[in-house]
Amino acid sequence: MMDLVQKYLELNDSYKPVFTYKWASAGFYSEFNNMILAMLWCLTHKVKFQVYCKDYEALNGDGYTHIFNPIPETKNAFHHYFNTRSVFCPSETNVKDKLVVLGALIYKIFTGRGLSCDSFYEARTYWFRKKHFTVPELGIDGDIQHATRILISIAYRFNEEYEKKIQEMITPLQLPDKYIGIHVRGGDKVIERRLSSIKEYMDAASKLSVIKDVFIMSDDYTLYEDLVSSYPDYRFYTLTFPYERGFDLRRTHAMPKEQRDREQVKVFASLRVMSQAEHFIGTVSSNPGMFLGMVMDPRKVHYIDSNEWIIL
Repeated sequence: MMDLVQKYLELNDSYKPVFTYKWASAGFYSEFNNMILAMLWCLTHKVKFQVYCKDYEALNGDGYTHIFNPIPETKNAFHHYFNTRSVFCPSETNVKDKLVVLGALIYKIFTGRGLSCDSFYEARTYWFRKKHFTVPELGIDGDIQHATRILISIAYRFNEEYEKKIQEMITPLQLPDKYIGIHVRGGDKVIERRLSSIKEYMDAASKLSVIKDVFIMSDDYTLYEDLVSSYPDYRFYTLTFPYERGFDLRRTHAMPKEQRDREQVKVFASLRVMSQAEHFIGTVSSNPGMFLGMVMDPRKVHYIDSNEWIIL
């Protein structure tokens, strides 16, 4: 793995000019997924990638290495103020927003460097999603899921502290060798999309496999309790905390740092478990579901809200 990481760093360092992707204020895997797409965009355009995430709250002001092993990163405060995903200055935007976009435009013109807005929209176009990507130096020769899977293996490497926290959370589960993984997102997503009933997930599980061990990733512990009582012939496992009753990003930001960190580790651990399941059942309209669609063998990924992996 370190050989692949080194090859990426050398290849990235050979490119000019510099592009900086900034983590904004969305959920963790929303920002991470967008960063991976930005890394792929940079490889496609032979542009040098770096990330700015010093402001992102879950990273505790330390930047990327607070949780992960290093990737190209900058902590230049310019990006705090001027690196946005906006491209234009719409008439209804206030003066401050217009100045931010104008400052970013001046920066791009005079430095020749790129900002988040350069990749954010192009990476979501149909042609980009359907493109065949070829980067021989990194072993990339396939579709977007193949390419992003390799980039995730480079960027998604937890540092020693967080790797230990993740393993300590997973070990007590005592999972069997083979199990099904189900992710059900509730909480603030209720107002965004219609939540499918849990029966849809369990029906899909029974059609896919005779396996009766199921790991549940959810933000609502009552869902786990309902499954245990409704499906007595199955064995359910979860890392969801009993006090959880649905995800709310505002509530998460208001938590004490220690509790917020513990919940973040729980998500990391849950996705580690999910990625090793015989089958994953979830929704591509959730960022963890989109992430797993990039990480796992596509034949093991099953969405109840889409027939294929898509970019949010």
